[in-house]
Amino acid sequence: AVFTSTGSAEEPEEPEEPTSAMLVEAGADWSYLYDGTDPATDWQEPDFDASSWTSGAAPQGWGQSTLGTTLTTSVSPKPLTSFHRHEFEVEDASIIEELQLTTRADDGIVLYINGTEVLRRNVDDGTVNAGTYANQAVSASSAVNNPITVTVPGYLITTGTNTITASVHSNYRSTPSHSFELEATATLGTQPTPPAAARTAESDDEAPADKPDSEEEETEASDDADDRDTEKKTGDDAQSAEPSPEPDDERTAEEGSEEDGPESESPTATEGAKPAAADPKDEATSGPKSEGTEHVAGTDPDLATGTPVLDDETVWSYSVVGDAPPEEWTEAGFDDASWETGHGVIGWGYPDIDTPVDDERSGLPVTSYYRHTMNVEDVDELASLDLTARADAGIVIYLNGEEIARSNLEDGEISTSTLATEDVALAPGDDDQNLLVEIPGDALEEGENVLAIEVHSNAPSATSHSFAITAEENRR
Repeated sequence: AVFTSTGSAEEPEEPEEPTSAMLVEAGADWSYLYDGTDPATDWQEPDFDASSWTSGAAPQGWGQSTLGTTLTTSVSPKPLTSFHRHEFEVEDASIIEELQLTTRADDGIVLYINGTEVLRRNVDDGTVNAGTYANQAVSASSAVNNPITVTVPGYLITTGTNTITASVHSNYRSTPSHSFELEATATLGTQPTPPAAARTAESDDEAPADKPDSEEEETEASDDADDRDTEKKTGDDAQSAEPSPEPDDERTAEEGSEEDGPESESPTATEGAKPAAADPKDEATSGPKSEGTEHVAGTDPDLATGTPVLDDETVWSYSVVGDAPPEEWTEAGFDDASWETGHGVIGWGYPDIDTPVDDERSGLPVTSYYRHTMNVEDVDELASLDLTARADAGIVIYLNGEEIARSNLEDGEISTSTLATEDVALAPGDDDQNLLVEIPGDALEEGENVLAIEVHSNAPSATSHSFAITAEENRR
């Protein structure tokens, strides 16, 4: 007994009942499939046998340093999609009022509980498979800093074994990262009655259980992000059983999260867009521009007008010698002092080129290489850097050593002898096949940043070969 100062006894206070329970902890083990193939059609179901899958601790993925399990594969290029499963036990489901899931995915995710879809973020409506693209690019750091929270009703949980499954989708094949993590917390109380059971009490006609409206049940802070996610996307490449080499629908770099987070650090780009298109969706749904073209991500072709930072007078270092440069040529520390320099349109085969490469010599190389170091001040105030590039015929763009865009070249590693997938005849001023790349401000560094470009001809005997790029910065 507990006694007061007057000596009278007080009854001890009853211990407070717990109001929540952790069902899936961060860092839990998950089974996963990451080999470029589709699992069986019932892979989301609780009774699916995933014993042949690999398992490891979350976070699972590749391309960042804070992973519990790095996903490896012999498939090249890396698969677009990874599949994940986790089982957990519940002794008494009748006291589960609701379940709060906190997850992050780089780039898109579809999430299921016991076979019922409860969340879809950055993935278009419809059936998904191993070839489905995310419709937005989300950097690894932004995914970590902006987790997605969704609350689902407790009637989805059963007494005994329960299964959470997820498919995680990249926005483009040359993405620098791919990752997934999830934790689940139950709110204790009284398990709600499933909608089907409630209707059965009023009618003999049994109705199937409604899928929970996970987007409506997310926290208030995530409502704005949810509205963006449920907008109808243009194009259907992401759902096709045999997707195009790269997604061709309109894409943005916004990312869904519990709260509106920073702009994605992954650049977005469109190939073949017209700067003054009346309706960018008309182009977005027109199908692939060419076989093998890498559409890294999409953006409105009518880029916002900003302050020019690269123009026709910008000086570039370039190498057109036929030999591959050192492996580190795209990085900031590389010494390009021995390279030639030029400005504007650089190349050969056109009368109005600003910096002509000697086209009198025989055996002009297939590939040319370019570098420019630019200084960025007050990078935290920079909303985006918008590039407009033209190349005859294929192009790869790197920022500070990381590939950010590719057009008219196949996936995978390339060399100085790699040919562009399609011939592009570009006269100076011909804008209809420009590559537009939007780089979010938080992808750049304070101070010096290096843009590196390689341009590939379509044939060893190509009669023309050219490169030019301009850029505008947009400040907050």
